Amino acid sequence: MIDVGCGHGGYLQKLSAVYPDLQMLGIEVNEEVAKEAGSRCRECTNIRVECADAIEYHPKEKTDYVMMNNLLHYLSPEMRKALFIQMTQWLGKEGIISIITPIQNSRHGKQFSSAFNSFFAAFDNLYPVPEKSDLKEIADLIHMKMTDFRPVVKEGSWYFLTMKRK
Repeated sequence: MIDVGCGHGGYLQKLSAVYPDLQMLGIEVNEEVAKEAGSRCRECTNIRVECADAIEYHPKEKTDYVMMNNLLHYLSPEMRKALFIQMTQWLGKEGIISIITPIQNSRHGKQFSSAFNSFFAAFDNLYPVPEKSDLKEIADLIHMKMTDFRPVVKEGSWYFLTMKRK
């Protein structure tokens, strides 16, 4: 499993406690943050953390599962497409990509996603959160289908979704 933008490794640590035999790789572009993640995960023998830019990353082996949580607002719509194209190259035949992200104009939490996007507009390095249709377009682009789309924090318009090969 690969965690793109693993931050300090919190998701990896939680998953390691539940799945101690699952080999996990965290990718983090920020060197300082990657170093901290490695330190926090050092007791988990099934976790490895690398400082790498996911757009340029090429794993040694195919993986079954790629997850990306709370990252899409750091990527322009063009970069999102490039990253998803890259991630599909990491997957085996039945690989899955899972995402947790706020969704703009969703059924739940519209006020929050609107406030989120207003806040992001004040920064040069942040982008509006995607709409469901944007993610459907990406899934089509990479020849995958969205198989799950459900709120995890309704009030905040935060959704969990998965993409699987068609």
